[in-house]
Amino acid sequence: MKTYQTQEIKNIALLGNDGSGKTTLTESLLYEAGVISRRGRITQHNTVSDYFPVEQEYGYSVFSTVYHVEWNGKKLNIIDCPGSDDFVGAAMTALNVTDTAILLLKGANGVEVGTQNHFRYTEKLGKPVIFLVNQLDNEKCDYDNIVEQLKSIYGPKVVPVQYPVQTGPDFHELIDVLLMKKLTYTGEGQPPLVEDIPASEFDKAKALHMELVEKAAEKARQEKEKAEAKAELPKEIVVTQEMRQEGYDRKTTTDDHGMHIYGIAKDQNGTKYYMVKNSWGTQKSEYKGIWYVSEAYMQYKTNCVLVHKDAIPAKLKKKMGL
Repeated sequence: MKTYQTQEIKNIALLGNDGSGKTTLTESLLYEAGVISRRGRITQHNTVSDYFPVEQEYGYSVFSTVYHVEWNGKKLNIIDCPGSDDFVGAAMTALNVTDTAILLLKGANGVEVGTQNHFRYTEKLGKPVIFLVNQLDNEKCDYDNIVEQLKSIYGPKVVPVQYPVQTGPDFHELIDVLLMKKLTYTGEGQPPLVEDIPASEFDKAKALHMELVEKAAEKARQEKEKAEAKAELPKEIVVTQEMRQEGYDRKTTTDDHGMHIYGIAKDQNGTKYYMVKNSWGTQKSEYKGIWYVSEAYMQYKTNCVLVHKDAIPAKLKKKMGL
């Protein structure tokens, strides 16, 4: 058995509403990777992931299925999760042990309630999401409208990587704006024909390519700024009983953020930091400006984080009496 390095392994959760095509996608991935010699079908009760009698009887997944494929020298560990809200625990469990989520959408329906529920779970656990619009050959599929739906709900961070030249029964071509190539599918199970983008699609593809590059550069800048800000913070602050007492005396709750001050400390340069805890007691918070958990402070109060005074918005400072 081949030994993989950590950077050669990717753990992925397949999410999506009932009937979005997760099990069928699983069959295609296994087939394209050479794990199986032919694709199974849900109607024929011979898919790899839906092998329990109850799943074959009802025609949808009830349990999560773990499988793996090798692609381009990388090992992809994939968990095919049930789409029904009745089995949401399986999706949550999968997200806790995976790096990325692939969230499938039905081409004819677009964003559904189940889509939003699954995305909420990924946000809660801080997992990146790849939206995959499936069933592009459906005559009611409107890809551009689905992209607009996603952007209106989740904002400009939604950026297409591929788009179909046309949808419906004649669908067989994709434009890849990352590679800047056209992919043409000529037959069942055949690799796509890679061609240059035709002139009729080039301007659109170029605009989407630039948008994708800009978003990637913006994300890289944000990660660099986070790393620099974290490096500048003191690795250890000695929190005295007096500091703790000052924090308790000034303990304040805000209605909109639910934040508490539990201590105040200074580094060797005299810079003041606030030991802050949110009222729901989690170490990770949506509150902008919280950088990392103070290990020195954890011995006194759990789930507290170190926040520079300048990182607290003026409105919140006023409410907290800072």
